[in-house]
Amino acid sequence: MLRERFVAEELLLAIAFHQHQVQVRWAAVDIWEVFTSPSLFPKQCESFLEAMKKLQDAVFVLDCMEKVLQVLRPVMQKELQRSLQQIYTRFTRVFEYPTFATAEAARQQQQFEQQTLNHNANDVGEEKKEKKEKKDEDRGQAEALQFTALRNKLRQSVKSLLAALSSGSSVGYAGRTSSKLD
Repeated sequence: MLRERFVAEELLLAIAFHQHQVQVRWAAVDIWEVFTSPSLFPKQCESFLEAMKKLQDAVFVLDCMEKVLQVLRPVMQKELQRSLQQIYTRFTRVFEYPTFATAEAARQQQQFEQQTLNHNANDVGEEKKEKKEKKDEDRGQAEALQFTALRNKLRQSVKSLLAALSSGSSVGYAGRTSSKLD
């Protein structure tokens, strides 16, 4: 139970032991397998809150890796690069939660409707119902936007780490620029 709750922290500790070539019985797991596993980069999450927590854990791990990149042994840099490449190829659908697709579709539909129609108010009862639906829709859209922003930050972290590893340099602020397509 404790291991499932602190995946990011335990992984960072195992990476530190591996970096310093310290043999610890409990750290005998394959850290790169854990690094790319669903416990850190899941395909599906049960809820928005779980998705955000797991995304934050992954961002935390990558931020820590970015900070120590210059001092990693070359062997570890290669292992990290290989693992990041595996992760990056799966990014289109990771961390999704059940209502994400619905909220994203609703956001796109709302943008389309705003461009094509001016909405006229109906009777009061209909208007109350529409307001409640709109409130739920707005909440889902806000969650989807927040989720997408954090997932894009994570994607950009992986991308900048891969660029730094392939060029042999450290990750700088300039490496964090993003395109609209991310």
